[in-house]
Amino acid sequence: SSFKKIDEIVSSAEGESKVKRVNLARVEDISTYAKKIERADACLIALGASAPHHMHLQQWLSVEIDLIRTIAEFCNTIQVRSISLLSAVDVENESAEPFTKEEIESYGDGALGWIKMI
Repeated sequence: SSFKKIDEIVSSAEGESKVKRVNLARVEDISTYAKKIERADACLIALGASAPHHMHLQQWLSVEIDLIRTIAEFCNTIQVRSISLLSAVDVENESAEPFTKEEIESYGDGALGWIKMI
């Protein structure tokens, strides 16, 4: 299994433990899992655009912000106590502001490329 370390940790834990691996790569899958999972202790969100320099800004934001938000909201729906996010996106300071609609539109539909992405 590609989750060998997780399987080892879970099998060595005392008491009852259960790990459910859920792939929410497609937004449509979220509603399916919402019907199957009522509650969970934790969510690990590992998500990101594989080649953001080939995307336009709106596509990149859709993955890095909108999809992560949707999955986090799903985790809240199933009453998780802990959410961990593994992402390549970071904020240098707490006062960072989201892009405005005008800023997003100013980038156009072309690929960001490395310089604009950074």
